Amino acid sequence: MSTFRHPPVYWGVPHDPQAHLVLDLPDRVLVTRAQRGDVAAFRSLYEHHVEAAHRLAARLLGDRADLADDAVQEGFVRAFSALGRFRGESSFRTWLHRVVARCVVDLQRRESGRSARHVGLEHAASVHTPDVGDARELSVVVSRALDAMPDALRAVVVLYDIEGYAHREIAAMLGVPEGTARRRLTEARAQLRDVLARAGYSPRDLR
Repeated sequence: MSTFRHPPVYWGVPHDPQAHLVLDLPDRVLVTRAQRGDVAAFRSLYEHHVEAAHRLAARLLGDRADLADDAVQEGFVRAFSALGRFRGESSFRTWLHRVVARCVVDLQRRESGRSARHVGLEHAASVHTPDVGDARELSVVVSRALDAMPDALRAVVVLYDIEGYAHREIAAMLGVPEGTARRRLTEARAQLRDVLARAGYSPRDLR
């Protein structure tokens, strides 16, 4: 997995977590200020949300997490470019994550034609598990299983089971009907259960 590095310059504002221009204000206030062209508000929104956005992108990308920087950068560019149309129907975080998720999907589509995936679900359970009660070993199995899933299935598991978004929100993020998002989650969970079973775990071990 890649280690996130802040870009030296974003949206025309140098990255500096200690800079006096970073404002500790609620998102709704920062959004209003940014919509008026306040550079410090843009900086603050970026600083407040960039690490969470990167974690989301890396999880969605699985074994291609090295592409997360690109997805996050594109996500912020799109979000800030469209900030004037943000009306607060959802939180800024949810709205931003929706944009980042769409960037991940677009990036995956572009990359899918360039390289083949070498990880298969049949290999996800191959990690040595001397003690099936070991949480670290279980984490490796689950991570491998998620990495091996098709992008569309991994996305719904990450967004629903890890990030905690509702089916309606996930459907909007991925640009699919809500019923499709639900079906994908069911299929993804079935694959995950199968991998766990072959590795000697039961679904109860995930709790």
